[in-house]
Formats: sequence, C-alpha cells, structure tokens
Amino acid sequence: MDNLSVELHPYRLPLRAPLTTAHGTIADRAGVVLSVAGDGLRGWGEAAPMPGWSVETLDEVVDGLAAVAAALSAHSDIDDPRVDDLLDDLDERPHVRAAVAGAIADLRARRAGCSLAAHLADGAESSVAVNGLVTAADPADVARRVTALRRAGFVAIKVKVAAAGAASDLERVAAARAAAGPTIELRLDANGGWDVPTATATLLAMSEHDIAFCEEPVAGIEAIAEVGRSSAV
Repeated sequence: MDNLSVELHPYRLPLRAPLTTAHGTIADRAGVVLSVAGDGLRGWGEAAPMPGWSVETLDEVVDGLAAVAAALSAHSDIDDPRVDDLLDDLDERPHVRAAVAGAIADLRARRAGCSLAAHLADGAESSVAVNGLVTAADPADVARRVTALRRAGFVAIKVKVAAAGAASDLERVAAARAAAGPTIELRLDANGGWDVPTATATLLAMSEHDIAFCEEPVAGIEAIAEVGRSSAV
C-alpha cells in the first residue's frame, strides 16, 4: 500500500468589495488548503487565519502544516492510530489542527461513502442555509443589498453589526428586515465588538425584528455565556 500523499495549496483571494467589521476593513482573504490522498480518494482541509483575529499567523500555519505533511506522508492508512496522535500534538496550534483534522475527517468520510456531516454525527442535517452577507453602513444601502440577495434566492441573510453605534445598527437591522420580508432568516454578526451591557440592550431592541441568532456579540467565551443567559436573541 502506498503512503498517504499530502499537498499544501496556499492562496490569496481579493474580495469583490471590502468587508467592514468591528475590527476594521478586510480587502482579501489568505489561507492554505491541505489535501490528503490515499486509496484513490482525497480529503480536504483548510486554515485561513486572519491578522488581528487569529492566534497564529499565516506563515506560522504554513510552516506547521509543512511539518505535519511530512509526518502524515510517513503513513499508508488514514485510519492508523498514529494519525490521530498527530492531532493530539496540535492542541496549541488551532489553525494547523483545523486544517489537518478537516482533511483527515473528509478522507475518512469519503472512504465510508458518506457525507462529512454524516460521518461526524448520526442524524446530521443534510443541508444548511448559506447566508448572503450585508455590511453596508447606510440603511438604504442595506435595504438594496438585502433585496438583491432575496431576489438571488438566498433564504438567510447576515448583517454585520457593532462597527458603528447601536442606534445606527438598529436602523440598519430594521431596514434589513423590512427589505427581507417575514420569511427570510435574519442573522447578525458583531465580531465581538460590543461589551456585555451594550450587547444585551441592543439585542433586546433588535429582537422585534425576528433575529435568528447573533454571532459573537462580545469577545470571549465567558462574556458570550453571560450575554447568552439574558439575551432576547
């Protein structure tokens, strides 16, 4: 049996339009795709650390993945217990671990002839709604973007919040719901830009617009848990 074949594919892709978040403006995304092949099948994983957000830089991730690739290539079977031992050594390297774990799980799912979701959990959903993204600052621009996404067939829309004041966000979310209509799932993403009191009060005010969820309203697991215990969303 041949050894596993491992490849790294770095990339840098410009966004069609700059993305404004609570942490600033992003013009492109860079990362690395890891592929692991064996028995005529190939599994894929990815790491895309973002400057200012992630605990590892892209260069650190690429170097870490190169070292893991050499170790993976020494094995011939993706189900070899020593492959999982490699993951255990990456607990302090979350982005490297994510790419490796993703590629391993994907390859194992393909060998089992099932989806990755089904491989990871019995009874997993067969599909999820992919959301369109809205970052426009002006409520009228928000409404135009939401309308375009709805007409394009999106059934879920996510609005970036917390980059401006709460009053502005309330106007933007109201405009999004009005343009989306009652059946579109409306999601929010604050990128950890609020503190706990602001998140709690702002989400209470926004709850009348039927918000499905708010991603990372505040920074840190303990703070997120505190918001979650009392949030209207």
